[in-house]
Amino acid sequence: MGSGVISNRMQRFFTTLAISKPPNDTVTGIYKRILNDHFRKFDKKIAGMADDCINALNRVFQSILVEAKLSPTARKFFYKFNLRDVSRVVEGLLMTKPEDYRGEPENIAKCWLHEAERVFKDRLFPEDYEVYYEKLKKVNEFEEFDKEKLYGTPDEHGDMPRNIFTSFINQVVGSGDFAYKPQNWGQPTQLTNVLNNKLEEYNNV
Repeated sequence: MGSGVISNRMQRFFTTLAISKPPNDTVTGIYKRILNDHFRKFDKKIAGMADDCINALNRVFQSILVEAKLSPTARKFFYKFNLRDVSRVVEGLLMTKPEDYRGEPENIAKCWLHEAERVFKDRLFPEDYEVYYEKLKKVNEFEEFDKEKLYGTPDEHGDMPRNIFTSFINQVVGSGDFAYKPQNWGQPTQLTNVLNNKLEEYNNV
């Protein structure tokens, strides 16, 4: 049958560690220092956006945690959000380079939108997309930017243009270096051509 008692001799090989959850201000402070250090290499306007990016991210993250419709269930067992997701958004922002965003602070805001959507919205079922967008509407850190430039304008069907960022375009048709930057929202022709060429190349192997 075995025994449920673990001898002291065996227990000496194990250690139990308990770490309390840090306050929200401490967590956001850590991310702000990381992003501020990265953005200080950019234009002055962009250099001052780090706190806004983290504040907006924290606002969305905290609202998702308390939203009943975005809580894990038997069907939505993967609706589990934690600081790893926050780190993924920040990681995406850290992939940006000063030369790709010079004089275009609105593209940093677009990058934030892209990363937040990639990390949070892409995990949701389509019926919960509207809940996510309601959270996004409460973000006021980027109100200084023109809404049309930030979100684009809907087409004749009412669909908004896709906010696309890639890191591989330059490596295929550009200088060959890594560049995480936006593609043309209205007509992502270059992206489409690269993907079609790569698909054709793969099929011909």
